[in-house]
Amino acid sequence: MGYTIAPGVHWVGVKDWARRWFDALIPLPQGTSYNAHLVVGREAPALVDTVNPGFEEVLWTKIAAVVDPATIAYVVMNHAEPDHAGALPWVLMRAPKAKVLLTEKGYAIATRLYSIPEERVGVIHEGQTLDPGGKTLRFHEVPFVHWPETMFTYLLEDRILFPCDFFGAHTAKGVLRRGSSRHRDARQGLFRGNPHALPASGPARLGKGSRAWPGCGRPKPRPHLARSWAHPGLV
Repeated sequence: MGYTIAPGVHWVGVKDWARRWFDALIPLPQGTSYNAHLVVGREAPALVDTVNPGFEEVLWTKIAAVVDPATIAYVVMNHAEPDHAGALPWVLMRAPKAKVLLTEKGYAIATRLYSIPEERVGVIHEGQTLDPGGKTLRFHEVPFVHWPETMFTYLLEDRILFPCDFFGAHTAKGVLRRGSSRHRDARQGLFRGNPHALPASGPARLGKGSRAWPGCGRPKPRPHLARSWAHPGLV
């Protein structure tokens, strides 16, 4: 089953306990998770990120417990790596009206990796918003926080940040618990002290009361402290 984060906002991701390596470089002693999130507006549902190939049916079953998956109108691609976007072709085949929302750089990558038809893509730009009915999604381009196409999605009404890999960690343990995990993997090291994270501090410093639900690992209750990730000791 999924998990309700806020009214109309649901975690529909997957815990992969069996995976032991990521990119043949990062050991995964606690497995990993592929965190996808469903935002249900009055007019249409939007899916923020998908899951790794092989877990599409699990994703679909969790979505179906909330809405008819075929009615999904938007799929937000915050990041193009397969553990977050690998299910895009599968989802688009079964949600015939859905459009993928991504950055211009994301368009170049996704059409090459996943053969997404041009008519199924909507390119978004910094600060652009989407309101599927009482749930306003605001998009922030944060290139090279991870890959050049990376972006954040912020849900204004519920003050929830979906930052994909930023704030994330490879673990399947305690994924739905708020707070910091004691497990820290090599991926987190990509962001701590990374100068490219500094531009991300603006959209991520959202004030107290905001929450971050990353694309892998546990949710983080204090995304307003993002600058401390970009530069140790800086808040």
